[in-house]
This record gives sequence, C-alpha cells and structure tokens, in this order.
Amino acid sequence: MTLNVGTPSWWPNWHLYTLMGSLAIDPHYANRVWLTNGFGVLRTDNIAANPSNWSACMTNLEESVTFVVKSPPLLEGAPLLSGIADMDGFRHESLTQVPARTHDNSKFGDTTGMDFSEENPNIVVRVGSSPEDGGREDSQERSAYSSDNGRTWQPFENVPSTVNGAAVNGKVAVSATLQANGYPTIVSTPQGDVYPHRSLDGGKTWLPTQGAPNRTILQLWFPSQAIASDRVDGSLFYLYKYNEAHNQGDFYRSTDGGATWFQTASGLPNHWLHSVKAAPEMPGEVWLSVQGNPLYRSSDAGTSFTKLAQVQSAENFAFGKAAPGRRNPTVFVYGKINQIEGLF
Repeated sequence: MTLNVGTPSWWPNWHLYTLMGSLAIDPHYANRVWLTNGFGVLRTDNIAANPSNWSACMTNLEESVTFVVKSPPLLEGAPLLSGIADMDGFRHESLTQVPARTHDNSKFGDTTGMDFSEENPNIVVRVGSSPEDGGREDSQERSAYSSDNGRTWQPFENVPSTVNGAAVNGKVAVSATLQANGYPTIVSTPQGDVYPHRSLDGGKTWLPTQGAPNRTILQLWFPSQAIASDRVDGSLFYLYKYNEAHNQGDFYRSTDGGATWFQTASGLPNHWLHSVKAAPEMPGEVWLSVQGNPLYRSSDAGTSFTKLAQVQSAENFAFGKAAPGRRNPTVFVYGKINQIEGLF
C-alpha cells in the first residue's frame, strides 16, 4: 500500500512507519485511524483507501532529538538555529511556528555540531553525517558553511580525514574574529579516535593540529560539548578531555587559532557528559560543567578554575542576554543550586 504523508512538509515518507508505538481506530468513524511513533502523532481519515493519506496532527510535539541550538546576535537574523538527529535541523524564523523546511532539504541526516563567528554572526558552520544503506554505522560525513545566517548552505569542499576515511559528526568551534581572507578559523573535533583539525578557508582545506588530545567526542548520542572558541579573542580555543583510563578531566588551550595546544589544567571532574562554553564579550572567560559536579569558572582563559559555591551540580548551562544595567551575561543553569534541583 502506498502511503502519502502530509504536513509537516519536510517529513519523509518513512516517518510514518518508523518506531511505531501504538495504533487506534476511532470507534465512531471506522476509517479514522491514529498512530504514534518516534516522530509524533499521525492520523488518516481514509484507511480503506489506496493510497491512504496520513498527516501529522500535533503542534510542537515532534519527538526530535536536539544536538545543538545557537542564537547568533543579529537583529535581522533568525532567533534560533538548531541541529537535530535524523532531520538535519532548522532555521527557526519564528519561535511559535514549526519551520516549513529543514536547513538544506535534509542533506544531513544528523547535525551534531554548530557554531558562528561573533565578528560576523551571519557566518555559521555545522557538522554532522548522513546514514547510508548500513545505517549510522555506515555514515558519510556532512558539513557546511553559511554566510547568510543559515538561509543557504555551501557544503565543505573537503573534510578532515582519518586512516579509516572521512571523519564524521562531532563538534565544531568558529573563531570570534575573521582572518584577512574574510574567513574565520574553524576547528573541528570529529567523533571517535580522531584528532582535531582546523580550516582557514571555509572548509576547502584542512590542517592537522599539534598537542590536542584525540577521542574528545566518543559517540553520537553523548550530549557533550568539548570544544569552544573564545567569544572575543579570535586566536583562543578551549578543549576539555574526558579520560576513559583514569578519573581525571584535563583542559587544553590554543592561543594560535587551534594550530597548537597545551594542557593548562588537570584534576578536573571527569565524566563523558560535559560542556565547555565561553562567555560573550568577556575575553578569557570560559566555564565548564561536568555531570554530577559543581559549575566551574575560569577568568584566565582556562589556566585555573574555581567552583561556584552555591551550585552543587550543573548538568548544563548557557549564557544569555545581560540583565538591565549589567554588562556581564546572564547564566542559565540546569542542575542543583542551594540544594534545590531545577532550571535557574
């Protein structure tokens, strides 16, 4: 039987039959059938027809898996850019309406990492992959560059490579400032046993780095962010290394645009769920969350870290707009503060 899926327009046909959880027939209208699956709630009013026509019948209930969200500071830009599993991600021109299309007609299966340049927030870079016939174990690398706030995307001409082929997924950091050629420095940390690489020409060519650890992104589903760029100094990049062999996290810094790296701190909490983020408009200000541990702050570009006394655990955090009359950004924390769990 042929199945035609209606709205959302970007849903592929396979969304109808993937991970089906339940099926129900309307007791008052035999041709009306409902189903739930891994992507939401669907309904047909003509189950006996061939083909039957199905449509999504919910708003903002899609079971999307979000890997990354960014909000570049542009008055004329989209308020939010997202990267998700399976369906690429979106340029959210509205925060109350479901987007009409994905980033690039779903040329990515998964968008796992995204960043923008503070000097020109129109420049956005994203990385990910697209599963092949063998599924995610047979993924092909996908990465792209936008110079218009995610309205259009240009695939990288080349991608970082390994002895086993092209690197896939992972995270990406984009320098705060631009080079003389108009491009930012891009540092990519692919998934698995791969060392970071950097590009100085928008993804046309890639250069190896020195001193940085490998295996910073262990697998697709870990919601971790190991790498970040300083949001003011374009030469500064930061990297956290979760150590599988011993119970100690290490911190690394590059002061030359990701070319060389040096360990600046050791003995940090160690967990594969972690996040490194640099504060906007504050050079050298970089924070670290590690699951089950307090929130750590560095004001000297990662040379030393201090724990925030009132935060017992920070599962994740984000920097937001400064409060009225303040210059420093607001910090949002999901975790436990003053022995109370919640979102603060």
